[in-house]
Amino acid sequence: EKLEGPNGIDVSTTCSNLAVTEFWQGNYSASDALDLRALSIARSAGDRLQEAFVLDNIGILHRAEGRFSESEKELQDALGLYVQLRLTSVDVALVKMDLAELYLQQDEAVKAEPFLLDALADYKTRLGSANPLTGHSLSLLGDVYRRKGEFQQADNAYQEALASLEPTVG
Repeated sequence: EKLEGPNGIDVSTTCSNLAVTEFWQGNYSASDALDLRALSIARSAGDRLQEAFVLDNIGILHRAEGRFSESEKELQDALGLYVQLRLTSVDVALVKMDLAELYLQQDEAVKAEPFLLDALADYKTRLGSANPLTGHSLSLLGDVYRRKGEFQQADNAYQEALASLEPTVG
């Protein structure tokens, strides 16, 4: 804060990261306050990329709390900002995977599938097949197919996930 002042982007990032730590310690009100501060800083600075990062973090935490409708809005808003910024980074794929996990948690496999397919394509292109994010998205895709009763596709996705994860995690 001494270098940037109380409204610097690094302060926003730190507040958002600290909010995650507070959340996992059960300090939900402190977590919410830190996230709101981080979001306010990003918005007042006009930093849309930082705003998307903070909204994604908030969406993840709200999903963990079972606040699904809030989580969906925040994650959709984060994704919308990335699209407006015309970004095609791993961060965009992460938001898509976060949305897919939200929908899977609510047993909405059909809604999760397109987000997972997009995230998986991004991970394979940017990170390669032998990457934990690629493997995790393949495993989630297997969950989607299993829930839809498409067991052969589920098996294929799980096998590919295993092949992706084994070189990276042993």
